[in-house]
Amino acid sequence: MRFFFLLIFFIYSYGTWAQNFQVPPIDNFVNDYAHIISDNTEKHLNQTLAQIKKETAIEYAILTVDSLRGNSIEEASIQVVDSWKLGEKKSDLGILLFIAFKDRKLRIEVGQGLEGTLTDLKSKRIITNIMTPLLKQNRIDEAVLAGSYEILHTAAPGLNLDKYFTSSSLVRPSHNTNQVTLSPLQKTLIRILFILLLLFLIFTRPG
Repeated sequence: MRFFFLLIFFIYSYGTWAQNFQVPPIDNFVNDYAHIISDNTEKHLNQTLAQIKKETAIEYAILTVDSLRGNSIEEASIQVVDSWKLGEKKSDLGILLFIAFKDRKLRIEVGQGLEGTLTDLKSKRIITNIMTPLLKQNRIDEAVLAGSYEILHTAAPGLNLDKYFTSSSLVRPSHNTNQVTLSPLQKTLIRILFILLLLFLIFTRPG
């Protein structure tokens, strides 16, 4: 019986603690509450995203926080989108890039109007192949810029992003988000197989 009450207390306490994530107010297109983005990059993105919204009606916002306080990033991002009401109601062309920095979690939340182009699979590839490697190197600005470029390119393929992303400080990655990143071990094995194949062809060639 004592174990049962302890279990109930633990579940209640955890649930209460996990609900402590508070959605911060939206201040601009870039909302850097974790203070990880440089002032120059934040200013540039705010100006760029404002222009893109005028041109395409896509409302793309960035949120960084230190921690999710026990919440899943999926639940927290939905709370943010519901609170911020990104995108016009009819078109629902809202996008949220959510970074929980100390938790090492990222999420791209997309409005229904863009779900056909910026799919969950494409969002995952952008995070895995483009943003995460840069974040692991502590190249925060580059990760946010490169991720934003690819997100917007995927969501609106016809949009000319070159007129917005022109500074030498901006990273403009390849548009192939299907690219597979090989580990050092995999690369070594491929080299060994290539050498073995080459030796096989040399020694089995008719004299």
